[in-house]
Amino acid sequence: QLLENNGKGEECLTLKLDSIVGQEDLKAQKVLLTTWLLVLKLDKIKRVTAMIDDIQSADTIGSPKKRPTNSELLTTHKLILELNSFLQDYSDCLDTDTVFQLLENNGKGEECLTLKLDSIVGQEDLKAQKVLLTTWLLVLKLDKIKRVTAMIDDIQSADTIGSPKKRPTNSELLTTHKLILELNSFLQDYSDCLDTDTVFQLLENNGRGEECIKLVKTKSKIEAAIIHYINDNDIKNALKYLVKMKDERKNKIMERYASTFIKHEAEMTLEYLRKHFQNIQIEKLIPALLNVNRENRGSVNEFLHESMEESNNQIVSNLYLFFLAESADQKSHDELLSFIDKQELLKKINQPCLLYTSDAADDMQCVDLGGRRIIKKKT
Repeated sequence: QLLENNGKGEECLTLKLDSIVGQEDLKAQKVLLTTWLLVLKLDKIKRVTAMIDDIQSADTIGSPKKRPTNSELLTTHKLILELNSFLQDYSDCLDTDTVFQLLENNGKGEECLTLKLDSIVGQEDLKAQKVLLTTWLLVLKLDKIKRVTAMIDDIQSADTIGSPKKRPTNSELLTTHKLILELNSFLQDYSDCLDTDTVFQLLENNGRGEECIKLVKTKSKIEAAIIHYINDNDIKNALKYLVKMKDERKNKIMERYASTFIKHEAEMTLEYLRKHFQNIQIEKLIPALLNVNRENRGSVNEFLHESMEESNNQIVSNLYLFFLAESADQKSHDELLSFIDKQELLKKINQPCLLYTSDAADDMQCVDLGGRRIIKKKT
């Protein structure tokens, strides 16, 4: 009675609806109340929007273009958030066809799409429609966040020289925060309807890195996370996600991006190669290792030396020798001579030797150091 006497019709209806919401035998009353409330909420949004349109259309020729205040724009956003919350909270009381018609007539495309999506979400045979609707809704939500963020950026960039720096109000910041929470909630609630690759691309293009990673975790799309981190030059996190993958795919990604990993995080990459990539073919990493800068060549040579002892791979030994020979410090030269002496000794006792090719290892007179054949010209 008090609410009604003070012109609070919407609050009256909400109070009445909440008192009967759990009573199954009052379906018709619940439909009537939710419809009535929806009309009032849509009318409120319509009036505020019309007021903003009046401000923008009231410009006089030659005068600066008028713009609605941030407070007026944020009021609209709040009303729309309130509408979305209402549709979600009272979804069981709504008559879908009536609500859809009301939303469509009032230009509430996002709410219409959500309602349509909710009506088919459990139908396995409508996968394509669900993907289309979720993608469309995501584009609308990202666009909304983009517009509010741009508005806040405008406030911060509108400072005049010598005046205190303007800052967005708490209300403006909260609106952005609410929209981001709404986006996260949408991604979580409709995760089974999403096409992960499309959604990931949309999020990444809109700078929503945090949501990208949450999506990856939800859908176990580790490779997508790795590529995202590489594109973002966050090589440490890319490597951390890479080691979570299974061997075959993990090795292929390491081979593909080894140059990037080693260029930016040489020590960490070499450490991970030792610990987590025992089955990788080292010779496929040669192009990446060749491009390593001189200051990291000591670490690379340690890695190559360990790999040679395990695999006796001649391609790896050639790179190892090349780095030692190119080095200017005495330690590397001593190591090079020691390695050659060791290989010569192995050859003498008929053990596998990395300095000679296998097809000529039994003919010392025809092969020089490194396995190259000696061809004597006939005179």
